[in-house]
Parts: sequence; structure tokens; C-alpha cells
Amino acid sequence: MTDSDLQPLLTFWQKTLRLQDWDCYVRFVSQHETRTQAHYGESDRDVYHKTCEIKVVHPDPGCMSFGNIRPDPERTLVHELLHIHLTEWNPTDGSAEDTAQEQAINLIAGALVELKRATSDRDPGWVQRLRDRESSGLRN
Repeated sequence: MTDSDLQPLLTFWQKTLRLQDWDCYVRFVSQHETRTQAHYGESDRDVYHKTCEIKVVHPDPGCMSFGNIRPDPERTLVHELLHIHLTEWNPTDGSAEDTAQEQAINLIAGALVELKRATSDRDPGWVQRLRDRESSGLRN
């Protein structure tokens, strides 16, 4: 995978998560390029300017040291995009609230990505039908 492989995913998930009004940029990094070196990704958000830079740890074994666990770039991207919606609820790092927020975001991101993949495999046209339905003003 390359940075260019992330762009269609970013576009899809920004639209799905209603974040099209944000100027987001995503790129792969090696694990040692992240602040904590313990996560699969990180993001820097500016709420005032609605900008976000997302760094996703590349799944190549040479870029990470998570043992046998390989990060899922799409799931990491969704995780970081979900943080945009929760930016104003910024608990102290390492607090119980921070842990709860991270766990919730992990579960939601995983569920969304797995739902997309499962549905796409069975019905490749579902995304376009959803978009058509939304553009016609129909919800739910």
C-alpha cells in the first residue's frame, strides 16, 4: 500500500462520517515517526480551521514493532476521523475517560469497517444506492 491508496478511503469515510467540510490529509508513516510509538496512527486537528493531518502506521513489518499484530490502515483511518467528532471532549491522556473514549472509538471504527467490507463483498452496489438515497433527501 502507498499513500495514494489511502486517498479513496479518506474520501469515502469523510463522506460517510459527514466530515466533507474538513480539509483532511492522510499519509503512511513508520511507527517511530509517531509521538507515542504505541499506536497504529495519530492525528492533529485544528477545529477552528477544520483541518486534520492523519498519520497511519504502514502495515509493512519493517515500519512497525507490534509483534505479530498487523495494523489495519482503513480501521486506523476511521478511528482517527472519529476523533474529529469528539475533539471537544478531550480527556486527560491516560485517564479513565481517555481509556473509555479510545476503547469506544476502536469498537466503533472496527464495526464500521467490518460492516463496509461484509456488505461490499455481498453487494458491491450498496454504497452507490446509499449515496443516491441521501442525495434524493431520504434518510434512514
